[in-house]
Amino acid sequence: MPKVSDKHREERIGVIFQAAEQVFREKGYQAATIQDVIERSGVSRGGIYTYFPNMEQLFLALLQAQDERSRAAMAEAVRQGDRAWPVLELLIRRTAEGIAGVSGSMAPAIYEYFFTEGWRNKEHLPLLERRVAATVDALTALMRRGMAGGEFRADADPDLIARTLVSTFDGLMLAVLHFGAEAARLKEQTAFIIGYIHAALTSGGEEAPDA
Repeated sequence: MPKVSDKHREERIGVIFQAAEQVFREKGYQAATIQDVIERSGVSRGGIYTYFPNMEQLFLALLQAQDERSRAAMAEAVRQGDRAWPVLELLIRRTAEGIAGVSGSMAPAIYEYFFTEGWRNKEHLPLLERRVAATVDALTALMRRGMAGGEFRADADPDLIARTLVSTFDGLMLAVLHFGAEAARLKEQTAFIIGYIHAALTSGGEEAPDA
């Protein structure tokens, strides 16, 4: 019985998450309501409140679930390949591709939450700290692998480079969200970032692979 109960709970939460993600994508954070999720999911108000006491907790739980999937995908990518640079370049390009489609994603709702409700009560900070730390740790481990194999310079600062990448892409996402990928020159900035990071990890005299 407990196994059946656990499975039912996971399935019910999955249905709620799927509906909530659609609502947040379409309406953003502030305009989304529990009633929207009820209508989209077919789960009763009481059924939703059984797991999530309010929209903020539902939103944060959804972000956490998405982050766990993203971390798993990044960890898998980091483990692949003998050389570190092709993997790092692929991760940068995949991130840029995700930014290109930011307007149809959860990102507008996320930024709306971070700068409104989340900014006031700081509920999101533990989640944001875990998100940044997990990304920095994965990128740092990848770069250290390249350093150990002689692919990258021994005096590189992988933690600083990883944090610079995170901050840079956060800024790019906001620019694309406001102005669009073409106006923000996302393609050109991505090529520049790849060249810059490659130079920072190597002697600086070696050119990065063609963009």
